[in-house]
Amino acid sequence: MAIAELNAATMGIQAGVNFSLRLVETDSPGNMGKSSAILRRQLEYRLVLPLFDAERSAYRWSLTVHRHGDGAADQYTGGEVVAQGNLNPPELATPASKRQTALAVPKLPKKPDYQASSTTPTLNIRTVTSADARTLQIKDIKGAIELLPDSRRHNIEAATLSLTYWPNRDILDAYAELTLMDHQ
Repeated sequence: MAIAELNAATMGIQAGVNFSLRLVETDSPGNMGKSSAILRRQLEYRLVLPLFDAERSAYRWSLTVHRHGDGAADQYTGGEVVAQGNLNPPELATPASKRQTALAVPKLPKKPDYQASSTTPTLNIRTVTSADARTLQIKDIKGAIELLPDSRRHNIEAATLSLTYWPNRDILDAYAELTLMDHQ
């Protein structure tokens, strides 16, 4: 696992997950043209995969929320996967995939605690030119899951973002892996 994390740092993989409050201006019909501001709670995540090649690269990632009752902080035994993605990952069990498989079935709240329509990530591929005039592709995966405004309707305590990335899926043991967690 330490080698996979070192690979991630060496390749320049970037990842992040955090809970945030955003001030959003709204225009409501009852305000007679005046805008008002509301606070939105979001769970934001981002993955940056350098050296990406759609023909050779592979990845799998997941964003899991942990609620009260899913285990002790930093050692959760349960959770709900709210967003995930993959591109031709090899049939190889890695530490992150083993942890994901071992999670107990979550106890879901009686009422939704996040906007289901906000779980689809944005995918983008950018091309950059290196100092030696070579072009490289970078894949960006990002999203912001909107938590419902009434904090009494959810008990999400934390979120875990896991990524396994193979720049070349033909070399099974040459992968990078990151697991990040944020607490609310």
